[in-house]
Amino acid sequence: MKQSLRSNLFLKTIYGEASESKKELTKALIAKDWGLREEYVELHEAVKSLPRLKLSPSSNVLQSILRRSALRPAGSCC
Repeated sequence: MKQSLRSNLFLKTIYGEASESKKELTKALIAKDWGLREEYVELHEAVKSLPRLKLSPSSNVLQSILRRSALRPAGSCC
């Protein structure tokens, strides 16, 4: 398996985006090959060390949306 495909598989597994069959493939690969296990652990640690990003609109944006929605009659669009 090529490096980039393997890394992609590992990242999808770490982020919970892999299918069950891909998760099983990942488990089999890292159980069989110590080097791949080290690569997986390194990626997992790197992902854990990334700051978590919390996205939310500012209060100004929320207030603007609420003001605009209050001006429109119910059922109207755009």
